[in-house]
Amino acid sequence: MILTMAICLSPDDTYLAAGLALMVLVYAFDHISGAHYNPTVSLSQLAAGRMTLVMCALYIVVQVLGGITGALLSYAVAGTSNIQEFKPDPKLSHPDLSAVFVEGLFAFSLSLVQQQVSHQNQLEPNSYTGIAIGSSLLAGVSAAGGISGGCFNSAVGTGRDLAALFHGGSMGSIWVYWVGPPIGGILSGVLSSWLVFMFQKEQEESKALQLRKAEAEAQGSPAPGPGDDGDRRLSLRVPLVEMIGAFFITLVAALGGHPLAVGAMVTAMVHMGDHMCGGDYNPAVSFGILARFGYIADAWKTCIVSLAQVVGAVLAGFAAFVLKGKVEFNGPEGSHGPAGAAVFEFIWTGMLVYTVWACTTPILDAWEQAANREGHQASYHGLAIGMVYAIGRYMAGANGAGSGGYFNPAMATGVASAALASGEESGKWMWVYWVAGLGGSILGGAVFSLLHAHTDVDAMADQGLGMGAGVDPDLLGGDMGMGMDPQQLMFAHAHADSDLEDAGSALAPPRNYSDGTAPSLGISSGRGGGGGGYEPPYAVAPGDSGRDFSVGSGSIASRGAGGGSARRVSKPTLVSEDEGDRSLRFARGR
Repeated sequence: MILTMAICLSPDDTYLAAGLALMVLVYAFDHISGAHYNPTVSLSQLAAGRMTLVMCALYIVVQVLGGITGALLSYAVAGTSNIQEFKPDPKLSHPDLSAVFVEGLFAFSLSLVQQQVSHQNQLEPNSYTGIAIGSSLLAGVSAAGGISGGCFNSAVGTGRDLAALFHGGSMGSIWVYWVGPPIGGILSGVLSSWLVFMFQKEQEESKALQLRKAEAEAQGSPAPGPGDDGDRRLSLRVPLVEMIGAFFITLVAALGGHPLAVGAMVTAMVHMGDHMCGGDYNPAVSFGILARFGYIADAWKTCIVSLAQVVGAVLAGFAAFVLKGKVEFNGPEGSHGPAGAAVFEFIWTGMLVYTVWACTTPILDAWEQAANREGHQASYHGLAIGMVYAIGRYMAGANGAGSGGYFNPAMATGVASAALASGEESGKWMWVYWVAGLGGSILGGAVFSLLHAHTDVDAMADQGLGMGAGVDPDLLGGDMGMGMDPQQLMFAHAHADSDLEDAGSALAPPRNYSDGTAPSLGISSGRGGGGGGYEPPYAVAPGDSGRDFSVGSGSIASRGAGGGSARRVSKPTLVSEDEGDRSLRFARGR
């Protein structure tokens, strides 16, 4: 009801009213009903197996009643002048088909965001669910409003069209909004269910792999071979989700979405896919992360992911071409031409990459601050990254920097490819966005490194200072843990092969090491010295200013010997058994 009123009573800024209203409603009622407000979302939940058919039908009935009630209240408040029915743009060559297509696309993105942020919220409570879902709707309404009206909600469409009948409106196109969005919702539910299944399956495989490695090392047997090592694999879900995210970000830009809408879609996609793929959607960001941690052995992953981003962006460009018949490429058009555009793209891409690093990679002295904000450390990183895009696009118009505001070589390639099909000579400007984009990645990384020169990533990766789901030495003859440096919020796969001591009580006694380090405290969740087994830890205690600490189950393993690649995390969490997959993407899904 409230969502329908927001849309009916704000004809000039519908995209803002719709997105912000949905954002508020998610925060207000998510704990009561799941905050669907949309038959598309309910059908998505049904397709994902998270809702029964009877419950889904009940949700849809009350949603439609709410939409009709909201439209009639709008009519009672404002009369008929502001209430127009949803209908496709008649100037399009195939209005109804274009409307069905675009409604289905953005309903898919809205439902996928809702599914994935809800999944993340189940794994670990977060504060960005409403921001992500509302941002997705805001972006979609802005981009698709000129094609279909930007409904994506059969209940709202029914209510608004019914109210429009009071001043001579028509419901002749209502079928569009009962065909396109439900199809998109069902497809997103199927995809989301598969993504969650793969995510959980790979976690289980990672647990099993780490246990086999621990057993092999403890028994002096050869470790699992490369063919058994999941660390070197790149899950299919990573490039797939990166491609989907790049597709929708580029689609909003190619359809002429408002600068804020482009930033909002970035925000939604980052929160949607962060735990699945890292949420880069931009080759400049992906190569910047590679440079940040320097794992050249994983460069092939970055190349595949970047290729997926470009493919998604090109597909989006041609989808926009099919929908509108023409796509405009806002290339270098400022007073200084390509040179001025390249300089601005270089600077602002650097700002983007710096923001990504600052929000989602470890920084020194963050442990104490983050510990006081458990559950909220990474809640708004998507909003920060998305608003960098939005601000940059505001600045990049013809009367400003004149670059078009891409800051993403994949996005620029996608829009330019569709503009070529429209007859523009956009291909000649591609060098601006690839050179400036990748150069800006280096700039952002350099500035970050300069300002955080005290952060030694290599040392964190090598030391693997021990916190872990321990394998009791009495059980396997050694202690295997997941190393964590609380000061840097970095995880490493470490073998605790020295200075091992068991604790018969919850708190291990202090101990000075021969190399001069300060005492290290540990907390055990198992039986001191008595085979606590392979169980997750539940508490930590730092030593040596946070450089020396450990947790084990059944035994306390102090100061591991390192030997694994670091994992990036966006907040300090107690590591679980599956935190051992060494890879470039750290805690961001790869």
